[in-house]
Amino acid sequence: MEPLTDGILHEITPLPASPEEQGLCEGCQALEIGTHLEKSGQVKVGWLTEITKSSLKSDCRLCQQFCKIFSTSSQEMSKLDIFRLHALSLVGDEKDQKYYHIVLLTAKPAKKRHDSQTLYLYPIPIGKYVTPNIANYDMVKQALLNCEENHFDNCRPLAAISSILQLIDCRTRKIIPALEGQRYVCLSYVWGTDEDGGKNSPLVLPSKIPKTIEDAMHVAIEIGIPFLWVDRYCIDQTNRQQKHTIIRNMDKIYSGANLTIISAAGEDPHHGLPGVRGTPRQSRFLLQGEFCAYIGAPAIKEEIEKSKWGSRGW
Repeated sequence: MEPLTDGILHEITPLPASPEEQGLCEGCQALEIGTHLEKSGQVKVGWLTEITKSSLKSDCRLCQQFCKIFSTSSQEMSKLDIFRLHALSLVGDEKDQKYYHIVLLTAKPAKKRHDSQTLYLYPIPIGKYVTPNIANYDMVKQALLNCEENHFDNCRPLAAISSILQLIDCRTRKIIPALEGQRYVCLSYVWGTDEDGGKNSPLVLPSKIPKTIEDAMHVAIEIGIPFLWVDRYCIDQTNRQQKHTIIRNMDKIYSGANLTIISAAGEDPHHGLPGVRGTPRQSRFLLQGEFCAYIGAPAIKEEIEKSKWGSRGW
C-alpha cells in the first residue's frame, strides 16, 4: 500500500510492501485498502467502518490524511465528529473491462449505517482514473452511448422547439438554425459582468469570446456533437420578442440537448472548463494502492451549492 498524498497521480512514489514500514496503524492496516485482495475480488464491499476525529493516530499516515480531508471540508462537515467509510465496486468502460474499487469517506450525522447512496454495490460504468489537466472525452462518449442504449425513454432528450433554436456550428463558428431532430450540446454557465452579449452578429461568433464558451465548443467537437447552444450568442439579444419567447421555453431547450455542460468553476465566463485547453483542475488527496488508486474529493452537492453558478447560472 502506498501513501495518501496531496499530489497528483504521476507524483506518487511507491513504498515498501510491509504495512509496518508504510507507517499505518493497526486499524488502517485492517481496512486492506490497496492490497492484493482487490485483484482477487475478495475485498469487502459496502460499509467498512466508522471514523471519529478523536480516534485518528498522529503517527499513522492514512489517519493524518483523513485529518487533512476533515480540515479542508465545508463548515457543516467540519462540525461533525463521526465519519463513515464505504466501499463501492465500479467497472470501467467497454474498452478495458476493468473493475475499480472505490472507497468513499462520508459524513453521516444520522445513526443509519446504510442509505440509498451506499446501496449501489453492483458494477456501474464510471470507474476511471482522472488525469489532472486533460478531460477524458472517450469516457464522456461512452457514457452518452450507455445512456442512449440502456436508459430508454427515461433519459432521452425531449424534442426541442427547432423553430426558435439557433446553434453554434463549432467547426465553422457560424450561428445556424437548428434542424428537426438536431443533436446538440447546451452550456450552463455564469454570464459575469460583460456586456458584449448583446452586440454579437446574429450569423457569426465574434473573433474573441469568453474562454468557457470556447472550451465548450472544443468539448462539443471532441465528443462528436459539434453544435452548441449558448444563450449569450444563440439568442438575438436585440430582439426582445425572440428573447422573451426563448426564455419562456428555456426548459425545453435544455431538455432537448443530448448533453449539458455545467461550468460550476470560477466566477465568470473567462475561467474556462477545468481539464480543457489548459484550464487546470484542482489536485485531490490520493491514495495509490498496489492495484488501485483512491481519490479524496469534497461532496459534489456542497461544491455546487457554494459556487457562483449555483446561485446565478442557468
